[in-house]
Amino acid sequence: MLHASLTLILPYLHNRVRSHALSHAWLDAPSSDARRKAWDLLDLAESACALSELVNFLAFLWGGR
Repeated sequence: MLHASLTLILPYLHNRVRSHALSHAWLDAPSSDARRKAWDLLDLAESACALSELVNFLAFLWGGR
């Protein structure tokens, strides 16, 4: 169940929130607006996920498993 939620449900929700944010111009909101802060948090989460994927890939290459 955990695997299904991490590989199916979480990416689906991420895409839905990102699409909603882009269509409602959260990026263009003032920096003090909650929508802009949510956009910045979403961007930070994407960056953290990409970094963890890179570290995981490098660990795989290093260890070979």
